[in-house]
Amino acid sequence: MKQQNQRNACDLGEYGWYGELCYGMKQRFGCPPRNRIISGIARAVVVVEAGVKGGALVTARIALEQGRDIFATPGDVGRPSSVGCNSLIRDGAFPVFDAEDLLECLRLVIGEPPAAVADDGPAAPVPDSGLPVDRFLATLGDDPVEAMAELGRLMALGTVEIDGDGLVVARAGDPAIPTA
Repeated sequence: MKQQNQRNACDLGEYGWYGELCYGMKQRFGCPPRNRIISGIARAVVVVEAGVKGGALVTARIALEQGRDIFATPGDVGRPSSVGCNSLIRDGAFPVFDAEDLLECLRLVIGEPPAAVADDGPAAPVPDSGLPVDRFLATLGDDPVEAMAELGRLMALGTVEIDGDGLVVARAGDPAIPTA
């Protein structure tokens, strides 16, 4: 199975969202599909450190193509690991100097965060056997970005988790989540 997964790791149609992440594959070119997913589910990309080449700059380039905003932390002019961030800022990325600066920029770019929702449970019950991530996301709506954000919120609240088999399950003993 492991060899089959490695041969087909980037076949999104057969293995779903996780398949495109290229787990365990050693590839000369890295894994640009993973970078595309990261930038695709984000509203903005923050690059903290980047040399002349590398995954952070690939993610920033793809995010720009997807219409995402790019933020970068400036670094020492003579340090090789700062060249990428400084170049991004020169080319129009928003400079970020500290956490408050980033929060202020995000508010200007994407607006205030939505008001907290009182309901802590998912839109549909989670069966005792769990649901594959893609099927669980489908229960949360048509917008994949919003669905991923909601899954993250539910995980942060501790109402659901992804088990070792990659299934979304209700946290054991959590009365807030109905199970089917």
